[in-house]
Amino acid sequence: MRNLGFVLIFMVFLFGCASTTKISEIKSNPEVYLNSEVTVEGRVTQTIGAPLSSKGLYQVDDGESSIWVYTEHGVPMRGEKVKVKGIVKSGITLLGKTFAVILVEKERK
Repeated sequence: MRNLGFVLIFMVFLFGCASTTKISEIKSNPEVYLNSEVTVEGRVTQTIGAPLSSKGLYQVDDGESSIWVYTEHGVPMRGEKVKVKGIVKSGITLLGKTFAVILVEKERK
């Protein structure tokens, strides 16, 4: 009985964790992910943000590929490791740049 409790707790933990999607998968199949919520994880390699504004862009690299992320919650520091949940969008122009594929941030850890 005790083992069953442990197994149940482990299963809840295992399936309760949000899985991450490879950035290369999103970029090679954007039509599959368009307007869908995904989670990506990696290091911030570039940032674009206006002083005194919480809006900006940052690029996340997962070691294989990278994607730009739009945020309204402040831009993270370069080199910071992040886990981002957001909505995949396409053909958006922000801050004078047009992006084929971009992630609109909903949550960041």
